[in-house]
Amino acid sequence: MSKTVLKIRDLNIKSELRSGLSHVSLHLTQGHVSGLLGPNGGGKDTLVHVISGRIQPDYYQNHIYLEGKRLLNDSSRAECVYYIQTRKLRNKSLDNWTVAEYIAMRNAPFLMIGSKVRLLKEQIQKELDEWGIILDAGTRLKHLNELQRRQVELVKALHSGMKVLILEDECETLDDQELVEYAAFVRTVAEKGLAILFYSHNEALTLDMLRRTEKEKA
Repeated sequence: MSKTVLKIRDLNIKSELRSGLSHVSLHLTQGHVSGLLGPNGGGKDTLVHVISGRIQPDYYQNHIYLEGKRLLNDSSRAECVYYIQTRKLRNKSLDNWTVAEYIAMRNAPFLMIGSKVRLLKEQIQKELDEWGIILDAGTRLKHLNELQRRQVELVKALHSGMKVLILEDECETLDDQELVEYAAFVRTVAEKGLAILFYSHNEALTLDMLRRTEKEKA
C-alpha cells in the first residue's frame, strides 16, 4: 500500500483576489503521479499556492499534513515541497550558471573555487549519469533545450531532498518524442519516492500525462 506523503483535510480559503476553496481534501502518495483537474477559475491555482506555501491559510483552517505532521507555516512547506513552473524556467539572471551550480544551489555555498568546484561538478555529473541524462554538468543553463531544462529541474528536486513535487506544465514547447521522454522521466522520479502533482490548464494534457506516466510504471 502506498504511503500518504501529503494530506489536506477539509481546507477552506476565502479570497477577494483569487478563487477560493471550500472543503477541499487531497491525498498525495509516495511514488505516484496525481493530476489536478477542474475548470478555469475553479481554484486549482489557489490550491497549488497553498500546497507550495505561497498562500498561508488561517491557523484554524490549516489542515495540511506531511507524513502525518501538521505543517504550520510557509517555511516548513518550502523545505519539503518543490514547485516547478516550466513557463518560468528561462531566468536570464541564471543563464551563465552551470547545471552543477544550479542543481546544488540549495545545498552548496554560493561562492566556490578550485577543487570544490571540480568536486561539485563530479558529484552532479554522477547524479545525471545515474539518471541516464546525457548532459555535461558544466553546461551553461542558456544552452539547454526545453526537455533538458525540465530534466534538470527534476534532478534538482531529488538532490534537494524534496518529498512533494508540483509540476505545472503546458508542454507546448515539447515535440511528441520529447513528451514521451519527459513522461518516462517523471515516472522514474516518482518511483524514487516523491509524490508528484501534475497540473495544467489543459485538462486533456493532464489526462494524457497521467496515462503516459502510468504506462511507464508498467
